[in-house]
Amino acid sequence: MARIIRLLAGLSILGSLLLLAACIQEIDRPGAAGAKENPQADSTPTTEIPPTLTVIPTLSPTPANTPSPTSTPTPIPPTPTPTQNPTPTPEPTAKPPPTPEPTPTPIPTITPTPPAIPRLALQVLGPVDGATASANAVVVHGVTSPGASVSVDGKPAKVAADGRFRSEVGLFPGFNFIAVVATDPLGNMEQKIITVILPSQPFVLEVDEPQDQTVVSESPIPVTGRTGSEAVVSINGRSVPVDEIGVFFTLVDLEPGANIIDILANNVDGQVLTALIAVIYRP
Repeated sequence: MARIIRLLAGLSILGSLLLLAACIQEIDRPGAAGAKENPQADSTPTTEIPPTLTVIPTLSPTPANTPSPTSTPTPIPPTPTPTQNPTPTPEPTAKPPPTPEPTPTPIPTITPTPPAIPRLALQVLGPVDGATASANAVVVHGVTSPGASVSVDGKPAKVAADGRFRSEVGLFPGFNFIAVVATDPLGNMEQKIITVILPSQPFVLEVDEPQDQTVVSESPIPVTGRTGSEAVVSINGRSVPVDEIGVFFTLVDLEPGANIIDILANNVDGQVLTALIAVIYRP
């Protein structure tokens, strides 16, 4: 930019000089006209030189002492001086301890889980615990696991293949506690205890067979009946056992023709009951 300004200044000065030279030529032209009036001068032919057309360039005035534009310097951020960390003095390398051999992982022993053993089932369906009996005997029945055995009051009960069981139990006046126990082949045991109440019963003597005035063709014939559980029974003078519920049973020989069967029951309180059964034997 400064060079361009200096060049323009030089051109301006050159133009001023050329303008000055032109002015001087204009001043010298009148003297030349006076010389033509001199005859001596006219006698001498002169060759007129055409004036030279000088193009004086018009120069703009150059501003004096025009300061060149100064570019604003871009601030350069200071370069941070890197902090030099002290070089650590290498410590003597210790010899690493020997690597221990890996300990083999023990293989866990898998203990097989034994199959679940089904629980022994036992359910008494009748009579209901706390029931009041109307006779001196009841039938205890229920269901257990198939294959299990059942005892009622210490006596084996009849158990079907599906686990249903039944048993006849004699009752005494008052409270009767009946124990029902089920046992499976593995030795598992389940127990239920039910209570049956038997009110005081009147002393009776009932003969189930034979019926009075019966005709039979066989001998001996069975004689069965029921009385008090603590009574003593005799048939035709012969003692007959009575079970815990008062049932008695025996066989009686007959003679051809008419026969009388005499049944006698003595209770513990001294009561005595008798029954006479007539039977005709026709062999």
